[in-house]
Amino acid sequence: SIPAMFFFYVGMAEKRTGEQFYDRFLKYCSLCMLIGLALYVTTPGWYLSRRIAIAEKTSWSGTRYNEDSILTNLRFSSFLIEEYEVEVFAMVALAIACFLFFKKNNVGKKWLGVFLIIINYVAAVLTQQRVAMAAATFTVFFYMIYGVKRGHGKQSRAMFITLVSLVVVAGALVFFYLGDRAEQLQFLLSDRMDNMNVSTALGERNYQLKIFNSWSMPITGIGAGSGGAIAGSYGLPHVNDAGYLQLLYETGILGAVLFFFLIGRT
Repeated sequence: SIPAMFFFYVGMAEKRTGEQFYDRFLKYCSLCMLIGLALYVTTPGWYLSRRIAIAEKTSWSGTRYNEDSILTNLRFSSFLIEEYEVEVFAMVALAIACFLFFKKNNVGKKWLGVFLIIINYVAAVLTQQRVAMAAATFTVFFYMIYGVKRGHGKQSRAMFITLVSLVVVAGALVFFYLGDRAEQLQFLLSDRMDNMNVSTALGERNYQLKIFNSWSMPITGIGAGSGGAIAGSYGLPHVNDAGYLQLLYETGILGAVLFFFLIGRT
């Protein structure tokens, strides 16, 4: 995740006003997503073997996978190890793609722009991370509305029609030529959509508040890394999905205050 975070600091330090850096990032990131999507949909044997090896090597995994079981649980992670990195990169690329789409005047570049938007939107959704799914959808609709407000209604309509058309065509091709895989993807996405509401998401994480029963050093914290998922694999108190709780547990009130001061200054 660190390279994606560095994108912010690169932007802060950048003095040039051109788009070359963003343009290159978008193209290379989209290429990685495209390769990953091809592998994720077609699922060649060597790719599944690698995904099985990755899943079984996670410290908290007590499950033995085969090709069938991995496919019914597999989230999109391109050729990286986890989907968390992919959702960050896809969201950055999606925002840049939308921005450049409305700025470019060349017709050919606009078609390329829509293609890049679709790639990164689909990549973000297929990670099956609820935040990425919601944020990607919001980003696309935000830019469509923004385009209308800024006098680019024709582009917004073209973007919407092209997006819907290409997604439908691509979905139909996957369904007809890869029927079993299409059903698996449909099940994974529909199951995730059924759990999109905030109360469900928070309810799944309430158990993590129990970590503070073991919070013996509230001022300085227990120590960095002592309350994460790896600690849980050793049977220790831990947090999987609540980063701010983990921060408070590990670095204490002092560390949390310093962290928020840094974020505020930034």
